[in-house]
Amino acid sequence: CTACDAGTFKETTGTGVCSACPTATNSGEASDFLTDCICVVGYTGPDGAECTACDAGTFKETTGAGACSLCPVGTFRNSTGPGTCSACPAWTSSGEGSEFFTDCICVVGYTGPDGAECTACDAGTFKETTGAGACSLCPVGTFRNSTGPGTCSACPAWTSSGEGSNVSTDCICVAG
Repeated sequence: CTACDAGTFKETTGTGVCSACPTATNSGEASDFLTDCICVVGYTGPDGAECTACDAGTFKETTGAGACSLCPVGTFRNSTGPGTCSACPAWTSSGEGSEFFTDCICVVGYTGPDGAECTACDAGTFKETTGAGACSLCPVGTFRNSTGPGTCSACPAWTSSGEGSNVSTDCICVAG
């Protein structure tokens, strides 16, 4: 007798022919049960049955009947089957299970197009929302001397500044 090759099985003893495992499954050498055929990496389903590819936005790094997992926050995956989730560009993030690079949007304090690396808001500007929106100028009576996430600071009492001020020395005494 000869043992069945990997990817095949034979449930009977004797000189019968080994059967191929179902689609997207594999078995070890000398397998003797259909249930020895388990899903390959990137596929899910019950042991001994045809397996289906993990959907976009999901992944599975192990063999067997386990479920596909959602891509974690800050990653995306636009293909099915085997593979890993890709990291979003710098200063962007995405929701769990994201499928497209355009799901990666700028984080608070950064601006740029969806799916691309974002840049920090300049001093004198701020942005309190995620996404591709523009940074806003600090309002009159405030200033901001740093870049990226953060808020504009109020000028000291009895002083004011112009819109978009980026240093505290822009706050000057008001008349009176």
